Amino acid sequence: MRELTPIIYFDVCALIIIIVAAFSIVFRKMFHGISNHLFIALVAIIFADIVFDLWAVALDVVKSTNLAARYISHTGYLLFRNSTMPVYTLYIISLTDTWHMIKGKLSTGLFITFPITVIFVSLLLNPITHDMFYIDDNFVYTRGDLFWVAYICAASYVCFGLYYIIKSRKLFRPAHFMSMLLIYPLTLSAVAIQCLLPMCIVELFFTSVAVIIVAITIQRPEELVDMVTELGKHDAYAEAMKKNFVNQKEVGIILINISNYSSVSAMLGYDQSS
Repeated sequence: MRELTPIIYFDVCALIIIIVAAFSIVFRKMFHGISNHLFIALVAIIFADIVFDLWAVALDVVKSTNLAARYISHTGYLLFRNSTMPVYTLYIISLTDTWHMIKGKLSTGLFITFPITVIFVSLLLNPITHDMFYIDDNFVYTRGDLFWVAYICAASYVCFGLYYIIKSRKLFRPAHFMSMLLIYPLTLSAVAIQCLLPMCIVELFFTSVAVIIVAITIQRPEELVDMVTELGKHDAYAEAMKKNFVNQKEVGIILINISNYSSVSAMLGYDQSS
């Protein structure tokens, strides 16, 4: 039990943090827009990853002879773990509003989809090939000969994400810029810690911390959306136009003026007229 305690401690902390992030999505009504959808997907993936990790660790500690459960738990963990960075990369692209630049570039599309496709196929074939991991004759979880492929694929997303954030730094406030970058040094630190202390699994905890910081600093609908009308504020318009100018994106603007707004407000009341 002494070996199990630190693992459960960090994973449980990560689970609590990610649940808080999920509640913030619900209470702040962050359901509309591509960026919110991708952030929801990111939180859901990390939540599932934590659950599978807890399951896999519990089975490993007791050296369960239920091989099917052990393969499913470890496959689920690796599947969701390796899905985190691709989804976060798409989230970054969404925040920069540069989809129009990505859609026309086949090389960029392949760079985003190819690594995760390799991981999916490798995990799908792993029960037969045992290239990613296997359970040995002593019922001990063991990494396969091609496990390093997962690190290479993750590194490609880290490099792409860092490049994209730095390239688009003019689009973000300093606090937002630093929050978006934070996940990368935290992830690299977690990998280093786990290499030195294999039983100290802190990767999901560090990732959850990075995500909750993003939720606090970037996912702030109250700054851009009027809570009564659910329409964008002036700051939302200014931020959108800034991105359009920097990204050289063609847009159309429609100006609408309600000349008798005060009369409408007097008749219907503030809540209805807004």
